[in-house]
Amino acid sequence: MSYTGPPPPGGHAAAGGSAAVAAAPAGPSSPYDSLNQAVKAIAVARQYARETGPPGAEVTFLPFHRYNSHDRPDPGRFAFLVFPVRQGLGTELKTADETVLNVARGSDPHKMAGAIIAVMLDRGQAVMKAAGSDAIFVAMSAVVDARHRLVARHGFDLMLTASWTTEDTVAAMGRESKFLRFNILKTEPAGPRSGVLPALPHPAAV
Repeated sequence: MSYTGPPPPGGHAAAGGSAAVAAAPAGPSSPYDSLNQAVKAIAVARQYARETGPPGAEVTFLPFHRYNSHDRPDPGRFAFLVFPVRQGLGTELKTADETVLNVARGSDPHKMAGAIIAVMLDRGQAVMKAAGSDAIFVAMSAVVDARHRLVARHGFDLMLTASWTTEDTVAAMGRESKFLRFNILKTEPAGPRSGVLPALPHPAAV
């Protein structure tokens, strides 16, 4: 995981600037650990902003695939554009939904992307949960896929917030389980690569 600075010239950020965070494969034994740590770091940043910032302070992010030397997206390499939002998101974040999208390590990213798209078109906000490096990889892959398809076909993009939630799984697993919960929200479209040159996360952010 590495901080790569603000977006390139031509990109726009919410007031206070934005940051780009890159997650490279960690190695054959745990190829998605760096990705998992990057997403957790974003969740920590959001928690810190909400606890120490002004009322309504938020942190949102856009995941995208990094490009390889042939100028093609590499599905194994992720980066995130992270935005501070100072005046709230303009919508109430759901803690649950009629259809919470539970992501497991064996979930199909393309089918999960289809589920995200269906919920976003129907309700305008989706709630997704995942735990563990492999499941986080599937979740972020699905979001990138959904972003490209929504921008191309419906003219809007996605932004996410990340937080932790703990659930009672004592009966099934003998312990409580902690998940990362993602609220998926609509935003205006990003740049040509749907994430490299982002637009503002929300008009209320400026």
